[in-house]
Amino acid sequence: INSVPGAAGVITGVTTVCSGATNVNFSIATVTSATGYSWTVPSGFTITSGSNTNSINVSAPTTAGIYTISVRGTNTCGNGTASSRTITVVSAPSLSGITGSATSVCQNTSGISFTASGANVSTYTWSVPSGFIITSGQGTSVIGVNIGSASNGSISVLGSNICSST
Repeated sequence: INSVPGAAGVITGVTTVCSGATNVNFSIATVTSATGYSWTVPSGFTITSGSNTNSINVSAPTTAGIYTISVRGTNTCGNGTASSRTITVVSAPSLSGITGSATSVCQNTSGISFTASGANVSTYTWSVPSGFIITSGQGTSVIGVNIGSASNGSISVLGSNICSST
């Protein structure tokens, strides 16, 4: 006598993935009495392998957002209780510019600030010319700078997240 499969366990795998990522793996432990597995992925996700097994590979959508995948064990008697996992899809970072409290300053000036504008950035890495000193904000979108005896130069910023840098 066969029975309905048991409840699916915890889905393992990432909770955050970059938009458009491929070969993203999710799996569960073997479900008691299951002869197959039924995975449900949101629109935009594509199962690329393992669709009737306890481990799948997927391609993530290109649209950022919060999504839920689920799986349940199956057999000829029916379906077991499903398990779900929430996945956050993150887009690559983008920067649109730097603004400052001044674009022309005198040597030995303190308290100048610069702000980076962008989207999907988790870490900002600032570079300043020789003679400039970052006094606050390295790693954030706003820095405070003291200008020493420097001559002309450019300030730049690298925006990063788990997906890439720009």
